[in-house]
This record gives sequence, structure tokens and C-alpha cells, in this order.
Amino acid sequence: MNGEEFIRDLIYLDLPKVASLYSQVTGGIVREVQSTVEVGSSNVEALGVRALVVEARSEEGSSRRTARTEALLPHHALVRDTEVSLFKLGIACDVNSAFPQEPTTVEDIHGVLASHPYVRCTGPSYLEDYDRMRLLTEKFPELLEFVARSAAGEELASDPEFARASNELQQAQLGAVAAQGTKREEHAKKRALDAYIVVRSLIQARSGLQPVEDWLLEGIQLWIDTFSPERVSLRFYPFPSLPKFQVIASLNREHFLGRGLDQFRYAYGAEPNLPLTAVGLVTSRPPAEKPGFSAMEAFQESAETGTTEVGDEDEANQAAFDAAFRALFPLMENLERFTRFSRYPAVTMAPLAVYRRLAPGGVAPNAEEAGATAGFSRRLWSWLTG
Repeated sequence: MNGEEFIRDLIYLDLPKVASLYSQVTGGIVREVQSTVEVGSSNVEALGVRALVVEARSEEGSSRRTARTEALLPHHALVRDTEVSLFKLGIACDVNSAFPQEPTTVEDIHGVLASHPYVRCTGPSYLEDYDRMRLLTEKFPELLEFVARSAAGEELASDPEFARASNELQQAQLGAVAAQGTKREEHAKKRALDAYIVVRSLIQARSGLQPVEDWLLEGIQLWIDTFSPERVSLRFYPFPSLPKFQVIASLNREHFLGRGLDQFRYAYGAEPNLPLTAVGLVTSRPPAEKPGFSAMEAFQESAETGTTEVGDEDEANQAAFDAAFRALFPLMENLERFTRFSRYPAVTMAPLAVYRRLAPGGVAPNAEEAGATAGFSRRLWSWLTG
């Protein structure tokens, strides 16, 4: 069994990207058919298999031939053969296999990544779901109150002051419901709110738990809404002995398989205790030093010289307005850097796939053997094109 013929338990798959890469490295066109295919009484889609149209085109002079056929192409076959092709082309590297003894410095790792736009890594990981964090900040006061009440349950049950406050709250809530649509509605609502505040402070005092200020929770929600809406990251640590080197996989919720991100969280947790694998395109590899060129700095320099060299007053005013407006971009960029959480020596990738790697017999696959033999989809393509 060759180095790439291990089992992939797919968790995440960017199928359009994988199909695009596959069609380019094979010279064919792969187009997904959205209809579901039935085989006997079983649904093929439920097995993670979709009907694909594979077209081979060739042109001779003015004539043109098109071979077209429908084939069932499993997702894992596309992933496997695309990976094989990327390694054969020399544009992908497996960071774990590149350093079998683990690197001593992050500079060694960045030296390898510099010549490989695609990277594959395996190791411990941590899920960062910002929408879930926002939901927790919304529900946090209620959750904290529940925990506090549970912690102080026995003490509250025998506390006459708490019993009186709870009874007052119940009466106030009933009064607020009865006063709906009347002139007493606002007063009744305020009475109920005041009674609730008294009950909550008694719970907190008896439990010893301190509340979190509302302004802090609201600030977290505002920051996520502004800078990190729908953001999901899976942070990989390929070398546990060198934890400052991380590969941050920026994920799209829609590309999780099965029942989506929730299923992954329930199955693996936010911090999986089993190693996972990600393969994708490196989208950010920050340098150790400040880059030699900055687009915004270059603009600011040209704007400063432009406003002084322009002779026409209208053009000078326009140049000054342009410079002032564009100066807002680096200001916003500096704010956004606080929530990017991707700085040297970490690298960021746009993942093609995330999966759990299952090696037969417990033998770890060797990335250097990648591409040794063709898989199912390449054999299919060879047969289609003659």
C-alpha cells in the first residue's frame, strides 16, 4: 500500500476548490451534477458520493471532439488524487514528514514553506468559533445566574430574605402581565425589574460568584460583529515541542460534512484529543521582520508629495481629500490586527480538506511517497480520454 492510500475520514471539504484543482492538474473539466442518484434502494448522496460529469476536450484544426460521460466519483477520491498531484508537482509539502525529528527553530519550518504554496499538517488542534463565543456572551448572565443558584441552592432554600424576594418577584411578574395595554404597564414592568435585580443580587451574594459587567459582554459582541462575523478557525500545532509555530486553517461553515460544525464539536470537542490533518493553500506567512514594502505607506508618501506638487487648487483639494479618506484604511487595519491572531511565526491556510488520518495497521503514511501510484479518479480519467 503506497504512502497516500490511507483512509481519510473527511470532516471538512471545499469541494469546488478541490474539483477546480483536479481539473487543472488532469487537463479535464469536472462539473458537479446537483441531482441525487439512486442505486437500488439506497441513496448514493448519503454515502458521500455525487454524480459528476467529466468532459475531455481536444481540438484538431477546425474540428473539435468532446468526450462526455457520467461517473460516480467519491469525495475522498478527489481529495486523495488532488493531494497526490500537488505533491508530484512539487508545490506541496508535509511539514510533519519534512521534520521527522521535529525542528529546533521556526526559521527552519518557514524555510521549507517558502518554496511550497500548499501545505499539509497533522497534529493537535483547537477550534475557534467566534459566532459561538458571541452566543455565549449573550447567554452568559443567564448561565451565570443558573450556576450561582445551583451553587447556593441549600442556603437559598432556608433563607427567609430570599423567600420574600422570590415571592415579591413572582407577584411583580404577574402584575406586569395583568397591566399590559394599560397606563400601569410601565410602572409594573419597572417593579418586576427591580424585584428581579434584588433576587439576582441575593443569589450572587450567597454563591460568592461575581457578575460580569454588561459593558464588557456588549463590547465583545460588538467586536465580533465588526471584525470577525461568521469566523471559524482550526488552529493546528504540528510540533507540540514547538507550540509557537501554528497553522491556522480558516474554515467556511458550509463546507463541514455531515450535520456541520455542530457535529464536529459534539464528536471531537473544541480541543480534539486525537490528531487531525489539514491540507490547503498558504494564504499568509508573516515575515519575522517588518516587510520592506507597505502599500499604505507608499500611498501616504505619494499623497504628501502630490499635494505639494499639484499647482491647481481644485486638484490639490481633491488630492488632500483622497489622502485623508484613504488614511482611514490603515487606521481600521491597525484595529483589526488585534483580532487577526495570525502573526509570525504562525501561518494561515485556506484548507481544501480537513480529515482524520487512519493508517492501516497503525503504520504512519510517508508523505515522500505521495504520488507513487494513481488513484481511482486518475484511472477513470485515463480510461475516458483513451
